[in-house]
Amino acid sequence: MGEIDTKPIEPVQASLSLFGEKGDQKKYKLTSSNHDCEKELETLLKDLANCKLQLEAKDAASMQALLKLEHYQKMVEELSNLLKDSETDRNKYMDECLGARTHIDELKNKMKEMVDQLLETAKLTWKRKRQSVLYNKSRSLTKLFFCQSMMQLKLRKKSLQCSPEKDAKIELATTALAQAEEQVQNLKNQIEMKQELENQLVLKSAMVDILQFELSQANEVLVSSEKYASTVINDLNQLQAAMAVKERKDMDQSACIETLEMELNQLKRELKNSEEELGSLNYNVDSLTSELQKAKYELDVIKEREIEAQVQIALLKSELYARSPKPAAAEAGERAKSGNRVADEIGNLELKSEIPSHDVEVSQTDQSREEVEDGKDENNDGPIKISLQESLIRDAEKTNQVPASVVEFETQSKLELLKEELEVAKTKIGELRTRTEQALSRAESAEKAKSAVKDQLRRWREHKQKRKAALAALREVSTPRKSSPSTSYETPKPYQPLGKMLNMKF
Repeated sequence: MGEIDTKPIEPVQASLSLFGEKGDQKKYKLTSSNHDCEKELETLLKDLANCKLQLEAKDAASMQALLKLEHYQKMVEELSNLLKDSETDRNKYMDECLGARTHIDELKNKMKEMVDQLLETAKLTWKRKRQSVLYNKSRSLTKLFFCQSMMQLKLRKKSLQCSPEKDAKIELATTALAQAEEQVQNLKNQIEMKQELENQLVLKSAMVDILQFELSQANEVLVSSEKYASTVINDLNQLQAAMAVKERKDMDQSACIETLEMELNQLKRELKNSEEELGSLNYNVDSLTSELQKAKYELDVIKEREIEAQVQIALLKSELYARSPKPAAAEAGERAKSGNRVADEIGNLELKSEIPSHDVEVSQTDQSREEVEDGKDENNDGPIKISLQESLIRDAEKTNQVPASVVEFETQSKLELLKEELEVAKTKIGELRTRTEQALSRAESAEKAKSAVKDQLRRWREHKQKRKAALAALREVSTPRKSSPSTSYETPKPYQPLGKMLNMKF
């Protein structure tokens, strides 16, 4: 039989205080780990919200890009219609230019005909002068013949009054007179012919005046047509230059549109890739949230088990304190501490294997209680109770040496994995942010290019309106000049001289 110590219950109180401090430390560790998990969960939720916002922004940017593409397609259609209109205008102006050239050729032919007619009129004037000289000579000759005939008549009268010797002379004079009469008749015929020629010359001079008037009109028409042709040619050259510039601009715009389409396709591909990455990130975030929820649930289960273990340990302590003598109070406190450790390690082992082990703990506590009760029933001696308690503590220490370190290592490995996944998600989010910034910069450059194309189109339309107004003004100015020679731009008519119209014979 062992001796019974009758000291106060100070060791038991000390053991209870130590047990409480260790429990508080474990609770603090668990609460700190829970706080870290909650912080990581909050950061993950924030990252998820940011990813959702970025996805919405990318959807909006893709919609804007599609709208811009439709707008650019409409602009391309408008430019193609404007090109078709400009081609039709060019063909019309080319036809007008060909008509003007044909009219110029006709006017040149008329000018040649008028020059030939002028040469003929010069020849006629020379003939007229020659005929006037001949007429003057013929008049002088007629006067001489008339004087001679008068002298012969006087001589004949005198000869008649004279002797017959002069009959021969009279006969000669009569023959000479007959010849003179014939010559006078010839001269009269020549004078009539000269009068007819003079009349013809007068008519031809009138025709020459008319032709000169027509020639002056034709010269005026030719000058006006040459001016109009020069203006038309200048307009055509300007239109050709403008068309070349427009074609270059259209080529540049088509190249810009192709580059924009390529960029839009690339942006679409990047958006698809980013959407896929966001889907994978969302899946990863969901998996991480589910794992965090599982960890929270496991922590709650561990807390509940810890509370149950503490309750059971407190019950065991109370029973041991009630049934054990006073000298063994300190050993009972140590046994209670070891029992608490055993319960904590068992809970950690259950957290690792994720298998409910509440029944095992209950069975262990029941076995310990039964052993304690059996020890009490068999012998009420102190040394036997102490040996039983020491054996229980040793068995618990032997069975629960490793699991705490294993559980801590597993929790640390899980936290490290979660942190690595968080870093990967953050890097992917940063890449997505850079891609969105690049997409926004490209969209801004596309908007700038669109504004530049709009400015060019506006300037081109203003230039076209000004050109149309100038052409209309030129047409209004040129219409009154064309009104007087209305037949200048009609089909050429055959020329009829005035002699044929009057049925004159030359």
